[in-house]
Amino acid sequence: MGLMVLNFIRKNKRVIVVAVVTLFLALAQLLPAPKGPFINELQNAGHAPAYGLMALVLLCLINRHSILSKRPLPVRYLLAGCGAAGIGILFEFLQQFVGREPLLSDFLHDLFGISGLLCFGAVIRGDLLRNRSRSLKAVVLTASLVLTAIPAYPAFHLTAAYLYRNRQFPMLCAFESYLEQPFVCVNDRAAEFRKPGEIWEGNGGKALHVVFTPGRQYPGFTLSECYPDWRGYGALSFSAWLPGSTGRNLTLRINDAKHTQEYADRFNTTFLLHPGLNRIAIDLDKVAHAPENRLMDMGKIQTICVFTINPSDSFEVWFDDFRLEK
Repeated sequence: MGLMVLNFIRKNKRVIVVAVVTLFLALAQLLPAPKGPFINELQNAGHAPAYGLMALVLLCLINRHSILSKRPLPVRYLLAGCGAAGIGILFEFLQQFVGREPLLSDFLHDLFGISGLLCFGAVIRGDLLRNRSRSLKAVVLTASLVLTAIPAYPAFHLTAAYLYRNRQFPMLCAFESYLEQPFVCVNDRAAEFRKPGEIWEGNGGKALHVVFTPGRQYPGFTLSECYPDWRGYGALSFSAWLPGSTGRNLTLRINDAKHTQEYADRFNTTFLLHPGLNRIAIDLDKVAHAPENRLMDMGKIQTICVFTINPSDSFEVWFDDFRLEK
């Protein structure tokens, strides 16, 4: 029995190595949920290649099986794809027992990878597409690359967004580029950058338009994952344009990566917006000393929130040019 196992390992050692690596990638789904959008998107992007490789491993094992290898070739590919998809469903189901949420989007990423790499295998191996035209093989190869790359797009987009963010510093957010949108959330929805036009005289670019509506306790917006290292700067400044003739109170909150979610562990300030143009400046020394029992880590600033509390009526504000100043 032991000799048979050794012979099997010798004959299939490459397949076994790939199978072990793929299994570890799949098991990563059962690790605690990653912190931060970038790590989360990287893990999401890993679904496609991991389950695509798993399908190819299953195909290799099926082709070496004494009974299954006698099945028609398309059936073997189908069995490999269904097997990998079944494992994907199993791991999505198991995630709920380790504090993670099963997601349909993750399973769809699995299917993209399975389909893509099986198509790729069909072209490279040349078995399923034997005696087919080169143009058909080129179409299948292109389709395989597209299917595998689709789940990775958010990670590539977020990478470009981080590079753009770093290049713009000390401007934290100017609301001009779509690459800034991953860092801005308005009332729990994606932000909309718009040109104020005649509403804000002198602003020829885009700005963040926020409507503060009643019925929500803290309507407003959040700048998350902004450039974290604020050391060496003295103030945070930004502009706000308030249409109408009535002043409005807003609250600004800043917290670092060590924030405990306690009110006393962050910076909070309330300021009055007057009708028309307002230029707001926040003293960063006050931000640094805001937490009650420690200093704010100015090298790891994480979030800026601007909101109001239980507004009695709806009003709009335009925001622009959040930047750090010496």
